[in-house]
Amino acid sequence: MDLIDLIEEKRFIGQEFLAWLWFKSEERGGSVELPGRGDIQVAFEKHMLLEYGEGPESEKLICRGLQTELREARAGLALG
Repeated sequence: MDLIDLIEEKRFIGQEFLAWLWFKSEERGGSVELPGRGDIQVAFEKHMLLEYGEGPESEKLICRGLQTELREARAGLALG
């Protein structure tokens, strides 16, 4: 397997990590606890592209704007 195939195959790990990080920061008002280190602040700004599904059944949602409320994105996060 070449590097490009490996990156494509494992891409979901980064996407899952960012979704988890966003979820954890939403739970605690924008902060995430690092055990043994304390809290860090997390901010998602400018734009966010959310994708769900594959092929013709896929859906995309783009949220834009500095410090936007990301209402649609938050609703998607709440729905899983």
